[in-house]
Amino acid sequence: DRCSFSYLSGDCCWAGSAGLKVEDIATKSPIVAYPDQSLHEVMLKLGAKDVGRIPVVDREDRSKLLGVLRRHDIIRTYRRKLEESTRRERGY
Repeated sequence: DRCSFSYLSGDCCWAGSAGLKVEDIATKSPIVAYPDQSLHEVMLKLGAKDVGRIPVVDREDRSKLLGVLRRHDIIRTYRRKLEESTRRERGY
């Protein structure tokens, strides 16, 4: 459906969306990451579902949101570590 967005009010309305609530369209069982998981595991999850971010939750209490990890965050961190490693190898 087409969305008309009002930049002044911040409203976005689809035809027939009046009365819709977040719970009506929210993913009921989202993929999540845990703080002790490897970045490799999380990247596999992101790739498998073709999403750019994943909620990080407590392993014992999945309702406890600890943060959100973005694909961009992982790539940026990997790039920094690679640059640091390269500098060390070259003696910089």
